Amino acid sequence: MRILFLNSIEVGVYGGMEEWIRLVALGLSRRGHEVVVVGRPKSAFIDRLTECNDHLTLVVKNLSGDFNPIAIASLRRLIRRHDIDLVCVNFNRDVRLGGLAAKLGGDADVVWSVGLDITGSNFVHRRLTPRLVDGVIVPSKALKEQITAKGYLSPEAVRVIPIGIEETDVEIDRETSRSRLAGEFGFDPDDFVCVTVGRFVEQKGHAYLVAAAREIIAAVPPVRFLWFGDGPLEVQLKAQLDIQGIKSHFIFAGMRTDVADLLGGCDLMIH
Repeated sequence: MRILFLNSIEVGVYGGMEEWIRLVALGLSRRGHEVVVVGRPKSAFIDRLTECNDHLTLVVKNLSGDFNPIAIASLRRLIRRHDIDLVCVNFNRDVRLGGLAAKLGGDADVVWSVGLDITGSNFVHRRLTPRLVDGVIVPSKALKEQITAKGYLSPEAVRVIPIGIEETDVEIDRETSRSRLAGEFGFDPDDFVCVTVGRFVEQKGHAYLVAAAREIIAAVPPVRFLWFGDGPLEVQLKAQLDIQGIKSHFIFAGMRTDVADLLGGCDLMIH
């Protein structure tokens, strides 16, 4: 099968859905499918895929506007050139751009991968989305119930496929991992390290931990919070920590590719 993944995430953002695409695209390619991935030029999404694979066809395109005729025509030509059987879209913009390109470009089916409820309920969503997507996949029964409650996506069209991850062999023991954490972030041997991995966006809930942190620190004075990731709320979260006077207990470690090697040195994961 020839499969195209379309993702128009902002240039500087790499989140859970982008990682899902990376894992699924590589997995399908290793099973013998031909996989094309489309993203924005100079995006973290395309950069990450470039670093970690030699199996995929990566294509960069200017994906702007929900109904940009130039973008739709370009995607249509791409679908025809690679004789694509299935287009997997993500954002609402992708549904419109990829869905219209697929319907105009041949016989390709369109699957909408939804990781959280971004399905709107306005006229465009209700009238156009059912005509552009042939199926929807979601990671949980709860999300399926949430998006089908709006009435324009039938339960029969939505399939629950839980998200899996690759098995990872971690050869670094706790002592070595702890030493790395101490060397890079200055943790003391007695620090109780709590780690959180995720983009700084509202749905990840970092703000709730910030709100609870003063009580946690009072109960467990050596606690330190190690946060991996980045995102639009980073400045706001740091400001809240400053106001509370507890910023010294938090480490913002940024985006990392070696998280698995560092987890072993932590004491608690908060997700």
